[in-house]
Amino acid sequence: MRSLLLVAPLLAAAAWGIVHLQSGEAAAAEPVHPSHRGEIESVALEGRGLDMPELRQVVASKAGAQLDDGTLARDREALRDALVRHGYLAATAGDTITYDGDGGAFVTFSIARGPLYHVRSISVTGATAEEAGVVTIASGDAVDADRLARARTALADRLASRGKRRDVTVEMRTDDHLATVDVILNAK
Repeated sequence: MRSLLLVAPLLAAAAWGIVHLQSGEAAAAEPVHPSHRGEIESVALEGRGLDMPELRQVVASKAGAQLDDGTLARDREALRDALVRHGYLAATAGDTITYDGDGGAFVTFSIARGPLYHVRSISVTGATAEEAGVVTIASGDAVDADRLARARTALADRLASRGKRRDVTVEMRTDDHLATVDVILNAK
C-alpha cells in the first residue's frame, strides 16, 4: 500500500503529460498544441530569505512570452548580480522548466544567496589619511555595491576639491572560506 501511495503521484503526472527538464536538457518529441508551443505560462522564484519584489524586477521572462534560452541565461545572471550587489558574493541562480501537455512552459528560478560577505579590512592608496577620511566603510560592514560606489565617488570628489584629479578604483580580495573581503580604494 505504501509503495502505491508513492507511485500514484508519478503516474498522475505522467498521465497529464508533464515533462520536467533541467536547463540544457533536450525534450523528447511530444505532440504540442501549436498555440502554446514554448509559451511561458508562469515564472516562479524559489529561495529562502530573499527580497522577492526586488528580484522579480530583474527577471525579463514573463508569462505570455515565448521561452528563450538567451533570456533565461540573462535572467539567471541578473538574479545572481542583484544578490552580489547586496553582499551575497557566492549567490547562485538556476532554472527548471516544466511543460504541460499543451507545451506551455512553467519556469522556476532556484536561487541560493549563500553567506553574506563582510568587509575584513579597508585601505586607501594614493591619498592622505585626511583625504581618505570621507570613506565611511568599516571593518565588519556588509559588502554592498552601492556603498562601495559612494565611497569611491566621495574619495574622487575629495581629491578633486583639493586639485588632485585622480581616478579612483575599487579592488576587492575575497576570502570565500571566511566570507570576507579586503577592500582597497586606489587613487591613481
